[in-house]
Amino acid sequence: MEKYKVIDGRIKRLYQDRKGTIWIAKGDDVCKYDPEKGNHQLIQSLNLSDVNIFVEHSDGIMLLTSKGNGMIWIDHTDSAR
Repeated sequence: MEKYKVIDGRIKRLYQDRKGTIWIAKGDDVCKYDPEKGNHQLIQSLNLSDVNIFVEHSDGIMLLTSKGNGMIWIDHTDSAR
């Protein structure tokens, strides 16, 4: 079971984008998982507490909003704006 572990702890939000990538939010951590390739990536330095909404823009950019810490855009190269 350990080989399927993507993120520790309680998952607060899940979102599957149009490419099939699954976005996972837990507290301050956001991770994306590519089920086709079986790999995952922790999105670093977001400083978002309690992500409550994932929104995918028409050009594929992800918008994450949180309680009290505003919002962050994540572009195709995964760099936060």
